[in-house]
Amino acid sequence: MTRKTRTFAILGAILAIALTLSVLGVTVYASQTTTYTMSGNTPGWVSKAQNLGATDATETLTLTVWLRLHNEGQLQQQLHDMYTPGSGSYHQFVSQSQFNANYSPTSQELNSVENFLSAHGFTVLGAAENNFYVKVSGTVDQAEKAFHVQINNYSYDNQTYRSNAADPSVNDPAGGNIANITGLDNSSDYAPFIQRPAQGGGDGTAPNNSVIWQVLCGGLTTSKTLKVVDQTTGKTTSTPTYTGFVPCGYGATQLQKAYGVDKLIAQGIDGTGQTVAIVDAYGSSTILTDANAYSAAYGLPKLVEGQNFQIVSPPGTVNHPESRAQDPLGWQAEVTLDVEAVHAMAPGAKIVLVASPNNYADLDEAVNWVVIHHYADIVSNSWGLAADLMDPGQASRDERIFMQAAAEGIGVSFSSGDCGDEATSPASDPQCGGAKSVDYPASSPWVTAVGGTSLFLNGDNSYNFETGWGTNLSRLYSCYAYTVSKQTGLQNCNSYYNSPLVYGFDGGAGGGLSYNFTAQPWQQAAISGATASGFGVVGSHRAVPDVSMLADPYTGMNVFITDQSVGDTSPEIEPYGGTSLACPLFSGIMALVNQMRANNHLAPAGLATQYLYGLPAGATNDVSAPPTGVGNPVSGDASAFLLYYGSRYSGRFFAPTFNQDSSLATGAGWDDVTGVGSPNAPNFVPAMASQP
Repeated sequence: MTRKTRTFAILGAILAIALTLSVLGVTVYASQTTTYTMSGNTPGWVSKAQNLGATDATETLTLTVWLRLHNEGQLQQQLHDMYTPGSGSYHQFVSQSQFNANYSPTSQELNSVENFLSAHGFTVLGAAENNFYVKVSGTVDQAEKAFHVQINNYSYDNQTYRSNAADPSVNDPAGGNIANITGLDNSSDYAPFIQRPAQGGGDGTAPNNSVIWQVLCGGLTTSKTLKVVDQTTGKTTSTPTYTGFVPCGYGATQLQKAYGVDKLIAQGIDGTGQTVAIVDAYGSSTILTDANAYSAAYGLPKLVEGQNFQIVSPPGTVNHPESRAQDPLGWQAEVTLDVEAVHAMAPGAKIVLVASPNNYADLDEAVNWVVIHHYADIVSNSWGLAADLMDPGQASRDERIFMQAAAEGIGVSFSSGDCGDEATSPASDPQCGGAKSVDYPASSPWVTAVGGTSLFLNGDNSYNFETGWGTNLSRLYSCYAYTVSKQTGLQNCNSYYNSPLVYGFDGGAGGGLSYNFTAQPWQQAAISGATASGFGVVGSHRAVPDVSMLADPYTGMNVFITDQSVGDTSPEIEPYGGTSLACPLFSGIMALVNQMRANNHLAPAGLATQYLYGLPAGATNDVSAPPTGVGNPVSGDASAFLLYYGSRYSGRFFAPTFNQDSSLATGAGWDDVTGVGSPNAPNFVPAMASQP
């Protein structure tokens, strides 16, 4: 055979192989490299958004490139056995080194991805200790060329976002190791689930001075007579009397008694020997001052850094350019609420505040870092995002972290969200809303989703009743004339004028059914026939929430905070709520559970949901509609009632309703607002601590 003949024969063979691979759907290049596509790495909203044109090619991006796990099917089976009573592997939790050996990407795989990124001009900023990801910095132009994507600016839901137009791909063997890329879009930024009373009425932020209004608050039977005047003449037009006022905000001792935690503390079950990790963005420079003012007010142990309190910031995380959810001062209140709520429920536990620099993938990476180092057996997270804004591939990076935690016996909890079914933009946060969905990460089957209630106490601060947190808000009056108290400096409204305005849905606990995840076997066995009122029958869907605690800002918790957003120089008391409150309250109670489990020579509870759906009667308060005759009836909704509220920020007079949560509703047993109910700690903790 001549040299020319051999050459044509070789070329013919190459062409035949290329044609065969093309039929099989594999893109072939002259270099014989394979194209690896990161499927599900484009937000679903892109197809519905208005394209505003290409993003500036010189804009700097910080990307987190997540690597594929090994043996994911084996991991799923091991976790199933680990959480199935009677299995030989039941509660045989693994160490981090064991997890890494069986499931984590190898160092060689990580190196191949780093080399690929460096070759395309990216600067490597760091990598996870378990090889889960590598973080890099580069320009839009470099990202477009390396990942074969077009990156545009888009208008969606009255917001402007950046995103890749299609899934990224890599023409290099390193692409076979890549599962997901974070940072190509900036829509999946996490937000804290924190609320203030009448936030939807323009009262969510205090004025830029220390003078605030004397709030009108009380209880279900409190009566107040108002002087209503003509706004033009100032002449009195009526003197209506209103009965039923929202509480002023509960303190730690009230919440301890309401949930029965005080009885356990008296027995020495206060969280001693346990650690709760709180993951938040930014942290707070005044957290120790604020938390210890809170502790002093309610007789709690002082938090001392290096002893029962620690602040850590995971190495390798970096700041991104701020987006609408990345306000450091806005996260300060979240940090303060979380720390004080955990300390209220578990005053003997150690608290580790894990401060991420902001709320893109850094929060995921912070949770991963906590799990790698096993800083705590309980991890509390009061943040998330609407599933409508999550690209499908996001779960590929987060679920591995949550499965890793479950495999190591670490219980991770998330707030269920403050926007009800997410279909309606509440007055308190117009950036919620869009498609009906549950929030993520609360909808992950490997975390405990904590929903929200409205809590009402008896005169001695004992538990009276709870109902589902869901508020509709109306303004009745605005302040016409006021005086300033010489003793307190507070503005006291003496007369009002009519200023009616219906704000509508003001916020409520998130819940419903996941479209992406199926239920854990124990949840499906217990509630598969139940109805999630906003979504339909549970069936095999992951249902949210699992459990609930106080979240309603109108019956919320008093927080001591040096509010830097308004220039405070010392702690002041402000009431807060949101499922951002419910989650750390529940995490504190889980510290009591783990302490009692340790006393019973049992391993930590790990994923709490394994027990929640089989608890004995009396372990939880079955949260449903309020008792008949409570408060003031709401026309057209027999399960709701309203009270009255005089704002501390504006002097306006409001009528908030209770138990009106978008399309979601409370009911007997599990429901999509409160899950299985709220813990009745004297029964709940022993029940959770006696399970093998």
